[in-house]
Amino acid sequence: MTELGRIAARLACTYGWTHDYILRELSLGQVMMYHEYALEMDGHIRIQHPEDTEMVENDGPDVDAIERRYGDRIRRV
Repeated sequence: MTELGRIAARLACTYGWTHDYILRELSLGQVMMYHEYALEMDGHIRIQHPEDTEMVENDGPDVDAIERRYGDRIRRV
């Protein structure tokens, strides 16, 4: 049970979810999937603070970079 608690804590820190949400709303399979995604993201996440960024008009997501990095995981409906 300790490991499951650590996994829930990691999800709470990584995704900003509450433990209550994780335990009530996610299946065990989803918990494990998101945990593996979090492990893959290690070292790739940098929290940006407002003073670190410039305000640019019409600044949207870098679609090409997202497609290159996560293209096989993107599910379009």
